Amino acid sequence: MNKRFLLIWLVLIAVSTLVIVHQSDGISVNSDIRAMLPDSMADPLGLVARQQLETKLEGLNFIAVGHENKATAIQAAKAFSSKVEQTEAFDKVIFQRLDQGAKISKSLYPYRFSRLSPQQKQALSGGDYAALIAKAQSQLWSPASLVTSSTIIEDPFFLFLEQLDGFASLSFSNDNGYLLTQSAGEYWVLIELLVSKNVFSPSQQDKLISAIDNSSKSLEREFEGASLLKAGLLFHANAATQQARFEMSAIGGSSMLVICLIILMFFRSIKPLALACLSLLGGLLLALAMVSLFFEQLHLLTLVFGASLIGIAIDYSFHFSAEHAGKQVSALTTLTRISPALGLSACSSVLAYLSMLFVNMQGIQQMAVFCAAGLFGAALSLYLLAPVICAQMPKARWSRNVTQLSVKAWFWVALAALIASGLLQLRAENDLRQLRGSFPEVERQQKQLMEMYQNGQANQFFLVRGQSAEQVLQTEQRLLERLSTVIEQKGLGKAWGLSEIIPAVDEQLQNWRLVQQFYQQLPSLFEQMGYSEALVEKAQGKFEVSDAMVLTPELFLAAPANHVFKDFWLSDGKQQASIVSLFDVQNLSQLEELAQSIEGVEFVDPVAEISLSLNVLRSQASTLLLVVLVVISTLLLIRLPKLKALRCLATPTLAVLFALSTVGWLGQGVSLFHILALLLVFGVGLDYSLFYQLSTKPSYRIVMATSLAACSTLLAFGLLALSTTPALSGFGVVVLSGIACSYLLAPLFVESAKESER
Repeated sequence: MNKRFLLIWLVLIAVSTLVIVHQSDGISVNSDIRAMLPDSMADPLGLVARQQLETKLEGLNFIAVGHENKATAIQAAKAFSSKVEQTEAFDKVIFQRLDQGAKISKSLYPYRFSRLSPQQKQALSGGDYAALIAKAQSQLWSPASLVTSSTIIEDPFFLFLEQLDGFASLSFSNDNGYLLTQSAGEYWVLIELLVSKNVFSPSQQDKLISAIDNSSKSLEREFEGASLLKAGLLFHANAATQQARFEMSAIGGSSMLVICLIILMFFRSIKPLALACLSLLGGLLLALAMVSLFFEQLHLLTLVFGASLIGIAIDYSFHFSAEHAGKQVSALTTLTRISPALGLSACSSVLAYLSMLFVNMQGIQQMAVFCAAGLFGAALSLYLLAPVICAQMPKARWSRNVTQLSVKAWFWVALAALIASGLLQLRAENDLRQLRGSFPEVERQQKQLMEMYQNGQANQFFLVRGQSAEQVLQTEQRLLERLSTVIEQKGLGKAWGLSEIIPAVDEQLQNWRLVQQFYQQLPSLFEQMGYSEALVEKAQGKFEVSDAMVLTPELFLAAPANHVFKDFWLSDGKQQASIVSLFDVQNLSQLEELAQSIEGVEFVDPVAEISLSLNVLRSQASTLLLVVLVVISTLLLIRLPKLKALRCLATPTLAVLFALSTVGWLGQGVSLFHILALLLVFGVGLDYSLFYQLSTKPSYRIVMATSLAACSTLLAFGLLALSTTPALSGFGVVVLSGIACSYLLAPLFVESAKESER
């Protein structure tokens, strides 16, 4: 029979391994915290807008190369960009932008008479031709002027040159094509690194960061005193990945090390250690296999969370080893003896995890599948391997004396007061920062770089909708006018939309008519400019050829050079929309109110949307917790005598309340992850309670098993509480306090049972 059990376990391992290997090409590891959240509830066009801007911001990363000498800074930046380009890690490395601005200008030049600057429009509307003549003359006689007879014929008053001033905020080029600035005594040259692949993929991160690090080392050797600043989602994602990797190895590795030492110390045999390790192996392989079957991506946070599975799954081995150590009976006999408690315990824990599947959040569902499958695999492995590995075991190193604990009435009063006072301090918490770690150095560099180039684009934006392009442009222009007031009030640093390049058609036609009136006086105007009379007719002909040409988004974006603007315009066939980018947002409420006052304008704040999702999910999880309590309570009332069932439920219920009060005492807000932790507190607390309540009499073996199990679990979740990711830290705090309470309370209710039977 033992051979048959071993064969079944080997088949389980083989099948799980084959599934993992087979699915390895189709599943990728992802460290993007947003992948854990539910899909956006926005309409299709709104969803496209969000994804479009999100993709753009994800793929855009910056490196600023600095040096105290300007020429050296440029040379160092050139060398660095060349090194990075040679690695072929990034899709595109942009160092010098000589052609981009010229190509965009060329595409706009035919529309110079319909695209007037606000100053030009004001002067022409008011008939202040003298101001335009004065500006044109200063340009004409400027030492740096490159005016030719062709220029005079096509644009005699240099209207287009002034219109190009509006591109200064876009930073197409600066200082011979280099994006150059000076800060803190150093010159800085900006390099753009574009990547289309998923920057949240650890393998991609390793490739991209390696290219940057190697180029950086080369830079340090060649240019003494050169320094780098980095900004972009890639660096935040990589910091999160490194943190997750460290915490995963620290939590899982440290737990396993201490658990191994505990087993060897108290059981004086390597057999329980082998049983524990192989049971965990079976559980982890089954967990990975199930996740690979049902999910396209494996989130690193799942692995961090799943590392704590060691602290729970090992309980099964502890209970068996404690009960079997030193006994002259078969392992199957021992398994049969503990089966009622172990079976109910495993079922309750798996049920608690599976209940998380009802939370509409892919990351939480993935954790549920991973942990439920892992616990099932560990329990099944224990039943299959125990008869093979641990047929006989030496006596455990544990005192045979069982101390009957008793507490006074004041203990229960104090516990109730402590719980009540903590619960009164609870508050809800839906902050997105609960999902993220803090990376001060990455954030410092990004802030410094964005301040130097005044380009801190926010992830909030305005979405302007309309039935036609003309309606969208008109609405966007009204929005930008209103935003200028917000900028003056310091509520916003800057806003930019496509209508700054492409005015509404009505406005363009009006502009053209203003220029037409202006050109009616062309002979006298040319005389004032000092131009030859022979050029008047040619200039007039050039203007008439333009024949009220108007620029539309479709025409503008069709030019290859203008594809950099394609993310600002959307269409789904029924509606058209534009995106207005925001920079240095200071007053969110002011922007939200502004959007509500203009029809067709929506203010999109991804962080607020995620926080709202977390609020809904927290409510769902709270309801789920109550449902789990009712379901498990019903199960116990069916399987056990009513009084015994109530005693079983008392420990985990009080543990849940105590854990919640701990959150209140620590001043933390109750988030989704605290509620999910309470599900596990209830499951593990029920585990301890069942082993005490279902024993015929208090036994040192039960005390030993629950003590060792609690020690390992407290270690696992204690380390989780030290995580720098607030969500995991809060999860750990709840489980740490809840399990400690469960361990202390479980034997007290057994004693109450004995007293009541006297």
